[in-house]
Amino acid sequence: MSKINLSQDISFCKGPVDIAELASAELASAVLARHRPAMEAKRLVLSISLPGPLTIYADAESVTDALENVFGNAAKFTPDGGTVAVTLRDEGCWARLDVVNTADALAEEELERIFHPFHRGERKSAEGAGLGLAIARKAMERNEGWISASNMDQGLSFSIRLPLCDLRGSGE
Repeated sequence: MSKINLSQDISFCKGPVDIAELASAELASAVLARHRPAMEAKRLVLSISLPGPLTIYADAESVTDALENVFGNAAKFTPDGGTVAVTLRDEGCWARLDVVNTADALAEEELERIFHPFHRGERKSAEGAGLGLAIARKAMERNEGWISASNMDQGLSFSIRLPLCDLRGSGE
């Protein structure tokens, strides 16, 4: 695959954002279910805490795209027999979804770079073009949310925050 000229601004937008009330636990559970076969094939231990109801205000399609990429990466990069923990919680005005896996820690400078288009880090042998986390970041930005990565004692954590209220009328 040839790379697009990286000096250009790459847009992953599919059109206007359609903000709606979404049941976050149900959405996360549905997307996660699509990745269970890959996780089971690697004998991953899956820990899920998705309490409900927790209604977010976001575009269903772009949030689904982001979750597909984060859960897909967890399935792909967690070593065989490892653990993936998915936790959803209410943090005041935000819903926070954490996906923690027992993948190898990343160098501190990599924790931000992994969200850049075409960045594949040191795992270049893995399939993919290095676009998944860039798509996830753009999807979160379009929904007034964010995604970040951090190293944990025994793995890597991805945190996604999405609003629990409609921010469109706030002047932001």
